[in-house]
Amino acid sequence: ALHSHPDTPFRRTYDHVINATGFSAQFEMSANPLLRNLHQQGWIRQDSLGLGIETSSDFRLINLGGSVVSGLYYIGPMLRARYWECTAVPELRIRAAEIAECVHAGLAERV
Repeated sequence: ALHSHPDTPFRRTYDHVINATGFSAQFEMSANPLLRNLHQQGWIRQDSLGLGIETSSDFRLINLGGSVVSGLYYIGPMLRARYWECTAVPELRIRAAEIAECVHAGLAERV
């Protein structure tokens, strides 16, 4: 058993670590052809935690070069690094409303 006081950090070395957090964010090996293609074309990149797609605060994709992709938004489970939960209808409804506001604001700026 592993015993530690909550305020006392500890370090351990392991031979293997198993990621049991769900789907993989390794786009180049994805079974999803859209994700593979977007990654191969440089339109998306993995977030810094390796949990999904990196997006800006207004849900636009971040490309491999680190720039915001204008007009291309993402909502769904690959937002785990930014919003841990984004898979069930309540969370998706909230994020969809936020994206709609961002898109509307972007269109209003063009007029």
